[in-house]
Parts: sequence; structure tokens; C-alpha cells
Amino acid sequence: GNGSYTSERPDVRFSGPTGSGCESPRAPLTVNVEIPMDNAGISSIIDPSGSVQSNTPEPINVELKNGGQNNLTSVDIVWEIDGMIQDTLNWTGNLPLNSIDTVHLDSTSFAAGPHDLAAWTNLPNNVVDTVTFDDTSSVNFGACLNGTFTIGDTASGSYDFNSFTEAIDAMMLSSVCGNVTFLVDTGTYVEQITIPEIPGVDSSNTVTFTSMNGDSSGVILEYNASSSDPHTVKLDGADYITFSHMTIRGLNSSDAEVVTFEANSKHNQFLNNVIEAVGNGSDAVPVYSYDNVGVSYNWIRNNHILGGEQGIYIEGQNNDEGIGNIIENNIIDGFYEDGLVFEYQDSCFVLGNTFLTSSDYSSIVYAMDLDDAHRHHVLNNKIIHTGSAEMTAINQMYCDGTSSYHNLIANNFIAITGGNEDNEGIALDNSPYTDVYYNTVNITGGNNQSSALYLDIDAGDSPVRIVNNIFRDSVGYAVLSDDHDAITVMDHNNYYTESSNFVEWDGLSINDLLAFRAETGMDTNSTNLLPNFVSSTDLHLANYLFSGKGKPLASLTTDIDGNPRSTVAPTI
Repeated sequence: GNGSYTSERPDVRFSGPTGSGCESPRAPLTVNVEIPMDNAGISSIIDPSGSVQSNTPEPINVELKNGGQNNLTSVDIVWEIDGMIQDTLNWTGNLPLNSIDTVHLDSTSFAAGPHDLAAWTNLPNNVVDTVTFDDTSSVNFGACLNGTFTIGDTASGSYDFNSFTEAIDAMMLSSVCGNVTFLVDTGTYVEQITIPEIPGVDSSNTVTFTSMNGDSSGVILEYNASSSDPHTVKLDGADYITFSHMTIRGLNSSDAEVVTFEANSKHNQFLNNVIEAVGNGSDAVPVYSYDNVGVSYNWIRNNHILGGEQGIYIEGQNNDEGIGNIIENNIIDGFYEDGLVFEYQDSCFVLGNTFLTSSDYSSIVYAMDLDDAHRHHVLNNKIIHTGSAEMTAINQMYCDGTSSYHNLIANNFIAITGGNEDNEGIALDNSPYTDVYYNTVNITGGNNQSSALYLDIDAGDSPVRIVNNIFRDSVGYAVLSDDHDAITVMDHNNYYTESSNFVEWDGLSINDLLAFRAETGMDTNSTNLLPNFVSSTDLHLANYLFSGKGKPLASLTTDIDGNPRSTVAPTI
């Protein structure tokens, strides 16, 4: 009853330093523990713990324990968040010694990020607590992000985060537990950001960075990167991240891989942005992924992609290809060597883009270079080249379709007005199961070895079907073939050239359509007419010359503008 506790242990003995004498005989040991009359403490923080949702009211619950001999009937409980005292609650009740009670202090919302919460007791039974070591408990926890947040200059306005970097750090520290949108205020943000895999992000919990006013010119994210780390934005294993309605720029004229995708970055989107590499040096690329595993299902849509040696360069690995990447409705402008490179890809899509270049590069410029890009669809694109460089507009090499999923090149406009060497409109090389439908090629620049259609496809590349196309080359060949044995269907096309070179067929010079039919046994329904285009670069037809001359194709029911094609007698 007096708080004393006696323990006798016959095996306790005392000894001095070595050599100081004999050990003492064993003796009883008595320990007196005095329990105070009045003592209380917070034995634990029950809520919050781990991770809670930001900006959502959360309960503050603690466990109160009586450590005094007298029943605890009242005590003050003080609590603080991040070092700031929030309130004092006067608890009343009746707790015997060593009994506990769960006490609800309040409910409050937490800003996104890490937090500390502490609670302690004062004046148990309205007397001074002389034992304080057990008064306080604390907890570290994170408020996971969910909802809409703002990024802007916190020195001049009220924003949740001062920078992209701060927002990313908060997600990494506290995770994501819902769809998160960052509204970015107008301004220039000089930052180099890397986004790894963010805890909690998945198809139902996505992250979006977008300009507050919806104007892509108002928010500029830019960085003058080094050659060893040349990105402005890097997705390093990140998934389900969207950037929209802003300008993302790399300022290093020779080493600016502006937006970079690295290993296993999937389901990301860049929508309605300006993405610019200010130079055209050897490592200046607005959108870049090189030799990466698992970069798949990413969507580059409605962007203005400016400058660079390449506009977009996406390469997987030979035995681990990227899957399902989509390049859609972009303007890819001012590239020096390649507009788009797709290498080691599967089921990729190039849809509705406009490629513009006036490059004077000393070697071949490719608007699209598809190398080991299997089962691709290239649809509704416009390519315009006005520079002095040699141009191959669509180059397909070692791209394998399958019997159930063909490569498809269709509804594309290709206008090449510049260059003084061997321009090519569509070039097919070693690519089985390929369909070439409803394309219009108009070449008015280059030399007499230029060709609207170039073929190097042997029997092992079968089948290849070429139907409903207009191939016009005013200075070279309508068709130039080094090998054609893979062709299974070739008909309802229009071939025209103003030069003396009509078709070269495996070394054989063919001067007119009748001779071409006789040599190939194909193109029975094809024509040899001068197309009347709106202009040399606007390849819409200005008359009805080709109306009704096409073959209906169930797989293509609309034209490049989305207008329906005739199901009986379409225009080629």
C-alpha cells in the first residue's frame, strides 16, 4: 500500500576490481519502487498514423494512461502539429491505476507532406506531475496527396508548392492516394526534374501537371542541362504521369534530351505542350528514350515539337521491345535529321501528325524511320520537306507484321519540294505483312533517281499489298524497285512522272503503264494521270479526276480528314 517493492535474490554478490580482494558473500537485494500518488501520461498516438489523406479531416485520437495510485479524474492534454501547439483539452473521468482511455482530441486536415504530432499531459487531478518521463508521445506520419494543388511563387502568392521539385518530393515522401492535379501558375520555372516510380500511383490514382490558365505559352519549364545529364524532365520508372498545356524546353543547343523516358516508364501522357530543343546538335532531341526496357503505352498527343537533331526518338531493346506507344496529332517541326525514330517497338501508332522540315543536313533526312517497329499503324500523317537535304519520308525496315495484325501505312500526304539527290516518298525494306493504302506522294525536288515508292522486299517478306495510292515524282521514278517478290496485291494506284523514268523494276527500265502491267501482271485497274493538287504541298485533290477509281477497303472507311469514303467506288 505504500508503494514499496522488495526483491530478495540469494544469487547476488558484489566484487571489486581484479586483484582487489575476495568477492563478497551472496546477499539479498532490495529494490524500492515508489508509485506516485498522481501521475498521467499519453501512452500512444492512435490516430493519425502511417499515411492519411491530405486536405481531408482526420481524427486525432490518443491513449491516456493513469500511472498514479489515486484514480485519475481529471488531466489537461496538450497537443501540437509540426511544433505548433493546437489546443488543450481538459479530460475528466475515473481511471484506476494502469488503466487506459482513448481520448478524441479533435479532427483536422493536413497539408500534403510529412508531419509530426505530439501530445502530453499536465496537472493530473489538478496537481503538479512530478514524474514526466511518461507524459508525452509523438508520431511521424505523412499526408498522402489526393485532389488539386497549386504550384507557384510562394513569395508573391498563396500556393501549395513553390516548384515542380517540391511537389515531386512531397509525393515521394507521402505517397499518392487519389487522382492528383497540380495547377501551375504562369511563370518560368528553371528546374531539372526527375520523377521515379511514385508510391500509390496507378491507373486509379494518377498525377497531372497542367497550366493554371490552360495556355501552353504561360508556363515554361526549362533547363540548361549538362551533357552528362541532359534532360529537363525525366520519367525514371514513373507511371501514369501527365504533363499538359505548358512549354518544356532544353536550353543546351547540343545536349538537350528535353523529355526523357527511362526504364519501365508506362502509361504516361504529354498533351497540348510545346516541347523544344533549342539546337540541332548530336544530342538535341525534344522527346527521347534510348535502349530502354519497358517504356510502353505512352501517349504523345497534340504537342508542338520543335527543333532537335531528331524530333522524337524512342528505342527499346531487341529482345524487350516497347509496346503500344502512340504519337498522335503533333506538329513535329524543324528537325534536322529525323522527325520520328521508332526502333524495337511493337504495336506502335503514328496518327495524324504533321512533319515539317527545311533541313540542309548533308545526309538523308527521314520524317519517319521505322526500324524493327513491328505491327505498326502509320495513318493520316502529313509530311512536308522544303529543304535542300535528301529526304526519305517514310522508311520502313525490318518491321514484321503478322497474319492477324498487318503493318499499315495509309491515308498519308507526302510532299517533297526540296533536295537535289535521291528523294523517296515511301520506302519498304524487308517487312512482311504490310499494307500500303490510300497514300498520296508528290515529289517535285531531287534528282532522276528519286522515287515516290521504293521497294526492296523479297519473297520472304510476303505478303505486301499496295492499293489506292497516288505516286507522283516529277523528276524521278514513280516506282523504283530493287526487289519486289513480296508483293501479292498491287492495283488501283495512280503512277505519274514528268521525267523519262516511269518505273525501274529490278533493273529493268519501264517507260509506261501498259508495259508495267505486262511485266508485273498487276495494276490492271491503275492509272497514269497527272494529279491536280491544291498546291505542291497541299495534296488535297482540286478536281474529281480520281473519283470512283479506288477499291473499297473494309479496314479504311474514312480519309485523311476523317470524311467517309465511298463503300462502292472510293476516290484514291
